[in-house]
Amino acid sequence: MRNFIQNLIGILLVGFLSFPLTISAYAADGHSAVYLNCEHTRSDGNDTAATVASPHLPWFPNLVITPSEITSTSIKLTWDAAQTEGDSRVALYEVHKVETNCSDTSVPVPNDDDVITYVANNLSPNTSYKFYIVAMDYDSNYSVINPSITVKTNQLPGPSGKLNFDSKLQFVNEHSGTATVSVIRSSSDNVATVKYTTINRSAIAGEDFIAKQGVLTFAKGDTRKTIQVQLINDARKERLETFSLKLFNSDAIGTDNETTFIIRDDD
Repeated sequence: MRNFIQNLIGILLVGFLSFPLTISAYAADGHSAVYLNCEHTRSDGNDTAATVASPHLPWFPNLVITPSEITSTSIKLTWDAAQTEGDSRVALYEVHKVETNCSDTSVPVPNDDDVITYVANNLSPNTSYKFYIVAMDYDSNYSVINPSITVKTNQLPGPSGKLNFDSKLQFVNEHSGTATVSVIRSSSDNVATVKYTTINRSAIAGEDFIAKQGVLTFAKGDTRKTIQVQLINDARKERLETFSLKLFNSDAIGTDNETTFIIRDDD
């Protein structure tokens, strides 16, 4: 125990003299010995390269963790591989997740590239998490100056808004060549998709119009999309004929999810 305390004091003193850091110190078995004030970041805010006190421990030449692909429930983390001296190599990394109540959980990530990637899942929306990464070599030596970062997840997506046709019934002339209708949505805070298809009524696909199916994708901010159906203009005298377009396969579909076209023979 005395040797452990002496080693710990030596590590903290070297870290204090060389770099003003708030760090975790690790015993030979890799268990955390000190976790100062639930902090794992460099106190000077500088993420430039640093060298650890002992050449026998893994060390990070770059103390930067890059977050990306942040959602309401996940964060992707990327960092440069740690290095070692001598014959031993880095075996794995412990990715520690620290929550606001200072609870600390970790998962092992293999050392398989020069740049390491890990995706933290099952996070809570609109919540800050602190991550720090510890390297372990094949001799069970642990790094003591470790990269860390605090990242906040996104808020839950807002409502996508209801999707409706802008008209439930409209006349089209056969010679016009196309029947056009718009799909509108009431809110544009989120991405939304909806499928559509033509439906035979008294007008028949292949005789009076060209059947059409597809998917409309509304990006964030989009409020209107247009669908065009090609009409078949023939020389026959015909009465008024109808066909429909229907929206389906979306949780955002509103009440006006079907529209009917009335084709007028204008020959």
